[in-house]
Amino acid sequence: MERCLYRSIEGIKIVAAIGIGVLFFAFTGLTAEVSNMNESIQDQTKAIEEQTQVTESIKESMDNLIATIQDAVNKITGAIS
Repeated sequence: MERCLYRSIEGIKIVAAIGIGVLFFAFTGLTAEVSNMNESIQDQTKAIEEQTQVTESIKESMDNLIATIQDAVNKITGAIS
């Protein structure tokens, strides 16, 4: 009986060691995936910031164009009057 108990304990130790190894590699893989996801999110954030700057620049240019056109129309209207 003592011998059987010893084998059971050794078996449990082996299973526990294998389980710990599997968990270690699983967490290592999970950590790598989270790191890759974080890098991807940072890249996307940079791209969105660049797009926002371009959009703001376009809006500013359009506002300037509208103001220029309004000034020209006002000058033409003033010259005709």
